Order: sequence, then structure tokens, then C-alpha cells
Amino acid sequence: MDNEKYDILLKSAKDTILVMEEHNNQIMQHLLNLLEYTTSLEEFQHDMNNKNIDLADFGLFTVEEDDNIHVYYGMPKNEGATH
Repeated sequence: MDNEKYDILLKSAKDTILVMEEHNNQIMQHLLNLLEYTTSLEEFQHDMNNKNIDLADFGLFTVEEDDNIHVYYGMPKNEGATH
């Protein structure tokens, strides 16, 4: 690959990553707002479904433990997830 094609590829990758980062930041801010202002799990899930947001798309997942629901990032807790 010549230098010009590589430069175009590099710029394209950077531009795409910046767009993804901004989009993910907006989604995460929306999630934080939901968590602050919703009063029930049902309300939170309803809003998530209405916005077509899936926690798994962001590396987040829920686990029921001790009759509570926890959100983790990354791998399951026993494999090194971050709480």
C-alpha cells in the first residue's frame, strides 16, 4: 500500500473512531440520565426499549445477585469484569 492510500485509510479510521466515540458518549450520558431520573426498573427498561438501546452494544451487562441487579462492564465478574 502506498503512502497516499495509507494516509487516506488512517484519516478515515480516525474520523470514524471520533464519530463512534461521540455517539457512545451521547448514549452513555443518556443512560446516566435515565438512571438518575427513573424511579423503577420497569420504567428504565421501557425507555431503553423505546430508544433501541442495548447495554451489550457497549460492553455492559446485568447480573442478578442477592435479589438485586448489578451492571458490569467487560467480562462476567468471575472473569475480571469491572463493576
